[in-house]
Amino acid sequence: DRLATLYLALQVLTGLCLWLWIGPRIAVLAGRRPDGDEALATPRYLFDADAVDPETALDLIRREQDRIVPHLGRVVESALPENRGASTERAEATTRSIAALGQAIDRFTTDLIDRAHERRPVARATRLMIRTNALMELNAALSEFAVLAHVAATSPAIAPIVDAMSESLHALVTAVGEALGDDRTGDDLALARALTDDRSGILRQLREKVVRSDDLIETEDLGFVYQMTGVLERSVWLLRHLVDDEAASGMGGSGPLARR
Repeated sequence: DRLATLYLALQVLTGLCLWLWIGPRIAVLAGRRPDGDEALATPRYLFDADAVDPETALDLIRREQDRIVPHLGRVVESALPENRGASTERAEATTRSIAALGQAIDRFTTDLIDRAHERRPVARATRLMIRTNALMELNAALSEFAVLAHVAATSPAIAPIVDAMSESLHALVTAVGEALGDDRTGDDLALARALTDDRSGILRQLREKVVRSDDLIETEDLGFVYQMTGVLERSVWLLRHLVDDEAASGMGGSGPLARR
């Protein structure tokens, strides 16, 4: 009986020690894991604007915005050639969750502006509201692009162009996501700025491919191509604004979407 009791005590002690060592690491890993769609739709950091000072409230808004960035790639993933036969439900759910979180951020920011009495918090809150709008417009544009890609890719004549556009846009969203992430480096930001330049090689090659195909594509298919090109270029424009905002924030500047 004594041996059994001692054995049980050792097991409990060992288990407790392991949990004390592993538990905090599990918490850290869980904190780094992207939210599920249902969790993403619910604000994690926003409280009553009266409960915190304006500067802290502005930092919380930025943290909520940063939760959106890793999920933007999911929205456009369904447009990739290897995913077109699969259900689009996940991408659609992600789009809705991002939109719901954006609305919550916008309400909180508006309330903060209404209550603020100093110029600096109001100016910063206004810039953050512009950033929220850019994220929401990008979310909508990526979703529209994915829908168009699914329809347009059914035409063999334009499937290669649709594939090229989809893969290019996904690569751009991924690069910008890394440039805006917690582990970003100056090189990540420089690469994202180069890729989202309106004169970048990616966009130039896509435009040239479309122009070369004008005489070989039916009018209806060509309409899809031009529509997708327009949505892609708008997405790139929004991505560039987010990158410029990050660059301006890192330098303490006041770019079009600056953090401060």
